[in-house]
Amino acid sequence: MSERERDILVKFVDTYVSTFEAWDVLIYFAAHASESVSVVDLARDIGRRPEDLSQAAARLSSQGALERDRDGAWQLCADEDFRQGLDTFAKAIHDHKDRLYVLTRLLENLSR
Repeated sequence: MSERERDILVKFVDTYVSTFEAWDVLIYFAAHASESVSVVDLARDIGRRPEDLSQAAARLSSQGALERDRDGAWQLCADEDFRQGLDTFAKAIHDHKDRLYVLTRLLENLSR
């Protein structure tokens, strides 16, 4: 990972990956970027409780990462900088060393 990608990753994790539920929601949308999904369907697809994901989605929405469509389903925002950060995050968790870095950063942030 380049220094620029590391900087993008750190900013993204520190801003958006505040919980493991947020991690799961973001990874889901990284793989399904053009989809809109209800919290119930999202929970079923990733194996989490809807209540937990609802909180994570609401927080991500307040940060500008997700938005609701006219039917109330969640979808990714169209912001290019956010999408670049999401792509960097998704790429990082597929590499063992980078995934450990992200996990460590999240745990450090949770302990504050």
